[in-house]
Amino acid sequence: FVIARSRGWLDRSPWNKALAEYREQVALYHFAQAAEGISNVKLIGAYYKPAEEVAEKRARLMSDWKNALIDDLNRAHFSGTLTDISGAQYMGIVSATDEGLTMKLRYGIAWITWEKLSPQTLLMVSRSFINPVARDAADRQWRCAVFASETRQPEAATELAEAAARAKPEYKEQIPQLFSDIGQGPQATR
Repeated sequence: FVIARSRGWLDRSPWNKALAEYREQVALYHFAQAAEGISNVKLIGAYYKPAEEVAEKRARLMSDWKNALIDDLNRAHFSGTLTDISGAQYMGIVSATDEGLTMKLRYGIAWITWEKLSPQTLLMVSRSFINPVARDAADRQWRCAVFASETRQPEAATELAEAAARAKPEYKEQIPQLFSDIGQGPQATR
């Protein structure tokens, strides 16, 4: 126990650094880089291993979320009024890449980086592509739940994770691991 604890102390600095870099990458919607940073952290002991595994899994799920959203936007586009974080208004999203989005303006198009849209806006756009009767609905809800959780949208995260868990029991089993704040209160998944 003493050896494990001392190794935990040795791992604290590299883990805190990796976690800070992870959060920076998540804020920029660079989920693949967030996952890579967590998987590359060198830890001596096993003290932070469970947290490392959860962070890496969450980053991979968010990367899958972003890739699905890029595919959806390039295939079907998004029509609807959007406002970016600076207050600029758009009439929809025409296309997307890993680096940015092509936004529809009243008279043309504009390219912006992902971080110009708030997490709430991106979640709203992503949720618009969930067809509740589609075979992939639960998977989409699950990935949206992880994104919502990591971007401080706890109500949406709970709603989406519980909806996914109702459709796919394996998600219900993962809720305690990936969402420490879900399943604690009266809204817990049954």
